[in-house]
Amino acid sequence: MARHAINIKWFGWRILLLATLGHYFGWAAATLHSFGLFVIPVSTEYSWSRAEISFANTVGSISMVLVAPVIGHLMDKLGVKSVMVPSALFLGILLCILRFSEGSLLFFYTIFALMAIFGAGTIGPVYARLIFSWFEIRKGLALGIVLGGAAIAHAINPPVINWIIENYGWRNAYTVFGLINLVIVFPLTALFIRNDPREIGLTRDGIDAPETSVVNASNKAEPPKTEAGYTFKEAIHQPIFWKIALAFFILAFGQSTVVHFIPLLQSTGISSATAALAASVFGMTMFLSRLGCGALMDHFHAPRVGAIAAAASAVGFAMLLLFPGEIWVPFAAAVFLGVVYGAEADFMGFLVVTYFGRRAAGKLHTSVFSIFACGSGAGVYVTGLLFDRFDSYNVPLLISLATAVLATLLLPTLGRYPVLPATDGMPEPLQPNQVRA
Repeated sequence: MARHAINIKWFGWRILLLATLGHYFGWAAATLHSFGLFVIPVSTEYSWSRAEISFANTVGSISMVLVAPVIGHLMDKLGVKSVMVPSALFLGILLCILRFSEGSLLFFYTIFALMAIFGAGTIGPVYARLIFSWFEIRKGLALGIVLGGAAIAHAINPPVINWIIENYGWRNAYTVFGLINLVIVFPLTALFIRNDPREIGLTRDGIDAPETSVVNASNKAEPPKTEAGYTFKEAIHQPIFWKIALAFFILAFGQSTVVHFIPLLQSTGISSATAALAASVFGMTMFLSRLGCGALMDHFHAPRVGAIAAAASAVGFAMLLLFPGEIWVPFAAAVFLGVVYGAEADFMGFLVVTYFGRRAAGKLHTSVFSIFACGSGAGVYVTGLLFDRFDSYNVPLLISLATAVLATLLLPTLGRYPVLPATDGMPEPLQPNQVRA
């Protein structure tokens, strides 16, 4: 594989930074990754059970299951900007509306459902699709940087949100998230995001276009009508698609215990401040894992990288189960769990593009993400339900440990990377890892 120097002036790096910012404050960071910080204050104020408040997250995940394929279809047809801009706007508005909750579960559930539906343009697959349009050779590393936005949020936000909640209440914490989306993310996305480098006369990775490139009257390279790879219908009829989907459902269901990470630690006698600090360690590990695993997938067989990450999470769950209340456990477990949480988002998009190509990447990626969200939503609710039943997180942790082991065994069976079909004269996409599979 040829090596190319990095052009630091290339416009694609600006796209990468804007995408990272958007993902930092997107749906996952605002509702899923921060959810554990709100469980105790909200449930205490309204006397809701863990299962009742956890079901808000499940409602959001179910809504995401329904809307994500639509978002994927719109991305493939109209471009990612068409879904990013309105989603940043509506997500910000709905986060601010949460402050008007007055103890109605229906109101709480409805807002979480609407945030998923109208904020779906800020999920990882959307930013991944943007990155795959701008990067090829370093797509794994670039994907790790962008999706690392949510990981950075996981590192920085817990102590900040915990401080806001303790001093100003949980309503103001959600409002701050909303205002950032409205004042910063929305206008920057609307003004500067470009769907594809060819819109402004550039090529992927900033490499000079080949002489055979088609150029229009304004000297801008014309995007091809169709990208290389399988159609959506062709891809979903391949067993490998459903094996990938199953792997991510299993991972999501088991890893959903981490959504309860802070209340889980507090149930063992750990203080809220220490739990928030451990959550920051978790987020930092997520970020490093996304960068590291993204780079590793550019050079090694991605399913094996994913299997190692899943095995690391098994170690983390075992620590939480075997050594409850030990002061070192929150931080050690946070490191091991952060590895798989960081890897899974990179891994999902990378596998979709590598096994099926870019032709229907948006719809395929969001379809897998829907199945992932279904597993996550079910897992979060079951975790809350089991806590209410046993007054302990031990049973959910046992389930999480079992799913981590199962995913570790399943991922390496995905097999070698395929040679993708070319369409409309486009060359087959670069498969740097194929010889290492």
